[in-house]
Amino acid sequence: MSADGSTVELTGTGSFMAGPGKSASGSGDYTIAAAGGNVTSSGTWSVVGMLGFVNYGDGAPQGAPGVNGGQLRLMVSLSNGDTGVLTITCLLGSPPAGMHEGLTLVLGSGGQFTKSTEGETAFVPA
Repeated sequence: MSADGSTVELTGTGSFMAGPGKSASGSGDYTIAAAGGNVTSSGTWSVVGMLGFVNYGDGAPQGAPGVNGGQLRLMVSLSNGDTGVLTITCLLGSPPAGMHEGLTLVLGSGGQFTKSTEGETAFVPA
């Protein structure tokens, strides 16, 4: 959600490899709606680059063994021409204080969706 109440809904899948040879791929659908609910843009999104990953560790202490928590930052492109940074945060493992579960999206010209409102995320090691 953005400060003006607009929302972005994202669905999709992807994969990434952290470390010196970092890489990422992924894509899905998006819908941007104004505060009143009117759709202002919809289409597809795709990963165009990886900015980084911070691993919070195994989710076993929270009852999710084999699934890791962490924060992944990706450069993405929307089919409407906007580009921005997609941040995916999963609070399994040992995250730092003050982190919030979910997604945020900051677009160059299309909005700053910096408040995650719902959803769960997880990173499954390959």
